[in-house]
Amino acid sequence: MRTSRVMSVLSAALVLASVVHARPAVRDKLLVVVNRAPQTVTIYKVAGRDLTPLKSIPVGKTPREVCLSPDGNTAYVSNADDNSISVIDLNKMAVTTTITDPRIKYPDGGVVSPDGRKLYVVGAASASAVVIDTRTNKVINEIPLALDTPRRLTFSPDGKKIYAGCNKTPEIAVIDAASEKVIKRIKVGNEVRGGLTFTPDGTLLLAGAVEDDTLYYIDAVTEQVTRIQGVPASPQRIVCHPKGSPTFVLSRITATVYAIGDLQKHDKNVIVPVGKAPWGLDISDDGAFVYASSNADNNITVIDTATLKVVNTVPTEKDPNGIAFRK
Repeated sequence: MRTSRVMSVLSAALVLASVVHARPAVRDKLLVVVNRAPQTVTIYKVAGRDLTPLKSIPVGKTPREVCLSPDGNTAYVSNADDNSISVIDLNKMAVTTTITDPRIKYPDGGVVSPDGRKLYVVGAASASAVVIDTRTNKVINEIPLALDTPRRLTFSPDGKKIYAGCNKTPEIAVIDAASEKVIKRIKVGNEVRGGLTFTPDGTLLLAGAVEDDTLYYIDAVTEQVTRIQGVPASPQRIVCHPKGSPTFVLSRITATVYAIGDLQKHDKNVIVPVGKAPWGLDISDDGAFVYASSNADNNITVIDTATLKVVNTVPTEKDPNGIAFRK
């Protein structure tokens, strides 16, 4: 009887252990920050308003922009003066390879396809975007954009199109993801590199015209401009709250984040001060906090999206540029 009871207890313990072992580990939320001057990437552990530096990783010359794979395991950092892209394993927190190719010329903004198989990076000096196979880390195509100094890319919510903005040509190039060819051009304002972002419901593409200090509303179906709104000077980045509002616009010249309470009514707008010469902007996966990097003050400003108040200022390495949140 005692042996049977002991065996039952052991069996229950083994079942419990197997269930605990099978439960997926909760991974850290991270903020990836590109530091141009020291040529590094700093990985911060995110706990709401608090950022804890975990590691500083050397990358190439003049790093500015970063994008993440959809699974959040890999960061791709554009090294402008090296004409290269550093590939960082965010679990190992180490550079696993550096992508180089003659077609990569002053790389800037990038985006990974929804299936994670392709990385697209614009070349500011080539008026094109390179296509990289993320399994081999090799360039497999180059897409001519006919844009002067392309800077930013974003995918449509359905993954069928890619939109490219630039410094000098007053257009957004629309790329068919299947054929990897430009199929349309959307006329917009000057220097529409100030963020290209779709609203969470997928109905609008928002684009910031840096030189015109305006925000363009573009219908996602017709790809026609439906509204132009004035915003604080030099709108560099745009992020949307996951629930739809507010929408946050980073103003480099005024060193503020402009929170638009309602894109349809244009009311309840709030201006939140951040560090000088802000550059990068992102939002937590739950929409509770917005993070803005400051080139001049060497810090990250953390904004509570419910109160629209600054709740933390975190020191960084010198000259933080692009940032990306990993959930």
